[in-house]
Amino acid sequence: MNNSTDALVRLWRMCVTSQGNCPEQGLQWDRLRQVMEGLPMARCEALRANSVDDILTYHFGDTLNYVNFTLFWRGMEALLQTAGVFNNGGFDESTLEVIASLRQFRDEVLELLNGRDDECSVRELRNLYCERLRGGGLWDHAVIPYWEEKLQQLPKDDEMVSADEISAAMLQWLEDLLGYGEASEAHLINNRWR
Repeated sequence: MNNSTDALVRLWRMCVTSQGNCPEQGLQWDRLRQVMEGLPMARCEALRANSVDDILTYHFGDTLNYVNFTLFWRGMEALLQTAGVFNNGGFDESTLEVIASLRQFRDEVLELLNGRDDECSVRELRNLYCERLRGGGLWDHAVIPYWEEKLQQLPKDDEMVSADEISAAMLQWLEDLLGYGEASEAHLINNRWR
């Protein structure tokens, strides 16, 4: 059985590639609609929606020009969980704990950016990272060194970063963690976040 996070990274890559642009440009809203129309779960009664547009609005927000990876990941994961088909297995416990910590960080970043101009200071991100480190008692031994490494890679505190830059970095982190290698376009575009 495939891990859902891994499957979503693969789906993201396939969707973005099919529209002919780079991951940092995001998944176009119309392409996301096409993807949702083609998935059996889009018609699942468990989603309690009358249309694909209702599903998109509920899980991805109001109509956008595009969806970045973090929004895609959170929205698709919520859909899989609601439909009862989310699978969190398939990897060793350490990898699953790092994925869980990335998921929590993703949600905190999206909450931080909610209602803002889609950017935040590196200082704000550093504070979120530090919260990950302080929460060490809740995580497997692999999570603490993972976040310590990410903390050391951050640029200066006063720099501003966009939601799309953060999204590209998180995609790269997941790809690296899941063994996709360093050849992804997100890495080439945004190597300061590696």
